[in-house]
Amino acid sequence: LPVDPEGAYLITGGLGGLGLAVARRLVERGARHVTLLGRRPPSEAAAVVLHELSGAGARVEAVQADVSRRPELGRVLDRIRATGLPLRGIVHSAVVLDDATVANLDRSRFESVFAPKVDGAWNLHELSLGDPLDWFVLFASVSSLLGSPGQANYAAANSYLDALACERASRGLPALSIDWGPWAEIGQAAAAANRGERLAARGLPGLSPAEGLAAFEALALRAPSPQVAVLPFDLRKWRQFHGRTAAWPVFAELAAAAPTASR
Repeated sequence: LPVDPEGAYLITGGLGGLGLAVARRLVERGARHVTLLGRRPPSEAAAVVLHELSGAGARVEAVQADVSRRPELGRVLDRIRATGLPLRGIVHSAVVLDDATVANLDRSRFESVFAPKVDGAWNLHELSLGDPLDWFVLFASVSSLLGSPGQANYAAANSYLDALACERASRGLPALSIDWGPWAEIGQAAAAANRGERLAARGLPGLSPAEGLAAFEALALRAPSPQVAVLPFDLRKWRQFHGRTAAWPVFAELAAAAPTASR
């Protein structure tokens, strides 16, 4: 992953498990100026990671702001630019879940999920147009491709990230939306009791942090498309659990490409 030690990097949702993992990887690759944006102050666990990264010689700053609120994000970006460092990379990993079946989804549940994902991504897009970015990476979810029971609002928000990445790419701007499968140990799937086990039983086992970070590094500048899905996938289990949806053409193509492989 190309990292400029004299450049600045911004990670939204930066104080969550994924954000901190990405920050650690950036510092390992030579980043010395990283801003982690979150709506709340750092937790005790996050503070430990911040101390560790500072001990490695990096200036890693936690900033409390809401990426969905344009003035707040604008002030954060102005603060970064005031250092005289060029903003070289953005990772947008902010997320809120508000799950419900379709019958129980109301406007407020869409708004709570859309705010960090959709509004946040659009604010980052518009407010960084004048910055010399090397990469602009949106952390989306494979729910935008496969759906997810009880998460119609979340799937729609992630589909927006995919579309925004394609729009930026069409303008010649750096852009990548990664439709992640569930991560093991960190992330939303790992945060809820038994969620990871349920997903694995349905054909979506967890992606280890090492695998996820390796994919992030490999794709940030060299992705074959502005939208890429990264996930372990057990086609046999998926077919057993999902019945009719497993007849989608994409699954027939996967089966033909690797008839004896489950991943």
